[in-house]
Amino acid sequence: MHFDGSSVARVSQILDIPEGTVKSRSYYALRALRRALLVRGIVS
Repeated sequence: MHFDGSSVARVSQILDIPEGTVKSRSYYALRALRRALLVRGIVS
């Protein structure tokens, strides 16, 4: 979604899950990525 510009609706269709689930999974995945990058000193 974030890398290729797909919409939430499109990802929802592809994965056959509700749009709200796509949004929440995306939110938590980005949060986990940010934490991992912070731990490694890659972002501040």
